[in-house]
Amino acid sequence: MILETKDFKFKLNDMDEEKGIFTGLASVYGVVDSFNEVVMPGAFDKTLEENKGKFPMCWFHNPMEPLGVVYAKDAKAGLRVEGHLNLDVQSAREKRSLMAQGAIKGISIGFKTLQDAWDKELRRLKECRVFEISPITLNFQACPGAEIDSVKMEFKPYPNEHAARLRDPGDFDPDSFRRKNDGTIYGKIKVPSTIAVIWAKLKAHSGPKDNPIPQALRFPVKD
Repeated sequence: MILETKDFKFKLNDMDEEKGIFTGLASVYGVVDSFNEVVMPGAFDKTLEENKGKFPMCWFHNPMEPLGVVYAKDAKAGLRVEGHLNLDVQSAREKRSLMAQGAIKGISIGFKTLQDAWDKELRRLKECRVFEISPITLNFQACPGAEIDSVKMEFKPYPNEHAARLRDPGDFDPDSFRRKNDGTIYGKIKVPSTIAVIWAKLKAHSGPKDNPIPQALRFPVKD
């Protein structure tokens, strides 16, 4: 089996010191890249279903150097990914530091093309099986528009605050976190105005009609 790779440039907006989570597009649909290839919408549907949206994260596609896992889902623009660096692994901590420095500027998918079509010199990728997704060093961008949005780690406790986690932040849609003071949690339970509640929607219940639930509490150290 020949493993194909496709590389994309990304940028880092933020870096948390406690848990390395980055999000962004690992592939953009309908855009011709520098190799005269274009990924068609729906190309990853089957592989996402087969793997339940979860893939290994390796360093430069090396299966001997795993860094964590990547959660992927289909989006209108392309393949949306959320990478979780395992910071119990020394190599993953090193990669997080290099990302923050800007030395690691790319992300690459390792895949096999199952269906494609040629239009003169243009290759259209219609179905791809993804095996893993890797952060890489990169000085060019193969596909315009494919980039990482940010690197996050839940809502990091500020130096002047304590935090109490109620549920793992990985259970939640990363775009749904909100902070509110003097909130009501779990029905009628009220928290004092000095305590802030971090609300978010679960990944499986992140639709417009779904309600957020408490993920963590924050309160000033002095209180």
